[in-house]
Amino acid sequence: MNAASAAARSLAAGAVLLLASATLAAQSAYVIVDSVRLPAESYVGDHVELRYTVRTQADPAAPEQVPQPRWGEITSLRIVPAAGQFDLRMTVVPYEPGTLTLPNIDLGELRIDGLNLLVSSILPEDDVSLRPAHGPQRLPGTRASMLLAAFAASLAIAVTLYLSGPGRKHLRVLAHRYRARLPYRRLISYLQALGRDISRYSVREFYIGLVEHLQAFMSNRVSRECRAATSTELIALLPELETACGAAPGTASALVEVLEAADEAKFARRSVRRKKRTGHLDVVTQVVTSLESCRRRAGRTSRRRRLRVGA
Repeated sequence: MNAASAAARSLAAGAVLLLASATLAAQSAYVIVDSVRLPAESYVGDHVELRYTVRTQADPAAPEQVPQPRWGEITSLRIVPAAGQFDLRMTVVPYEPGTLTLPNIDLGELRIDGLNLLVSSILPEDDVSLRPAHGPQRLPGTRASMLLAAFAASLAIAVTLYLSGPGRKHLRVLAHRYRARLPYRRLISYLQALGRDISRYSVREFYIGLVEHLQAFMSNRVSRECRAATSTELIALLPELETACGAAPGTASALVEVLEAADEAKFARRSVRRKKRTGHLDVVTQVVTSLESCRRRAGRTSRRRRLRVGA
């Protein structure tokens, strides 16, 4: 009787263990019904996201510590549960090319294994040799840009030193020459404009403008103000104008006819033909050009004399 009871108890215990094993095996069964890889093709060092849809009756739990493969690393792992299935999502970074096997992933009641990842190589299929990496490379045009920057900096320093030293005197000389030529340039510019628009002015307006600009020119050349001078007074100042410009006596004598014609046109309202007015413009242009040439020659002679004395 006792032997029969012990056998019955042993048989019952075996049945319970068999039922428990069957239940656990049923719970641990899974099927991967879908898989997605982003991007579809990847290379060494790329971040790749793997998504697996797993159908199972088990209740998965994310591992406390994510297993790491020898060929790279798994940077994230998470589980998105759903009815009768769940999504397993991982982000991996491979450091080797080829077909790589993921480590077994323990999800509590479930153990996922046999997952793999194909990583492409940037090298041609028939070239598997490794080459040393190049060192830092210069961008095209870097050397030329550096030389240009160095030249610009050197030029700026040289100009600054020059202007703070001997160049200051030269600048003053150049500025003086520029200011000295302005009266002549202004008069010539006005004479050219007056010749182009001669038909727009009456005879009186023509000579009024001509005399006003001659007065301004002479005020800058002789040692007195000539802007209020009459034509007679301007004629009397012509020898002084010649002396101030270093010109020979009689160089400005042709202006006498122009000034007398201007007086007759302004006060006697005498008519002067266009051809004669054009001729008067040519006379004034020739006279002031001769005076300006004499003034520049006299200035150069004076500078050479000063240099010889200084030497």
